Amino acid sequence: MTGFWELLKQSVIFQGLLVLGILGLVAYMYVTTGSCPSELMEVMMVIVGFFFGAKVQQASNSAVERMKQNK
Repeated sequence: MTGFWELLKQSVIFQGLLVLGILGLVAYMYVTTGSCPSELMEVMMVIVGFFFGAKVQQASNSAVERMKQNK
């Protein structure tokens, strides 16, 4: 089960779909009602921040691995 969570953490597709889904929901709410609850905006910011933070961490880890292989 540990392998599943590791793969899920590195899954670009799942994280990207989650970000697109929440952004789509916020956009839909603005178009239909003209406003969006602040709690939903906070959730959106957390999810987007996690997405980009995970991408930076993955890039950093791969750069470290490449440096180790070159030595």
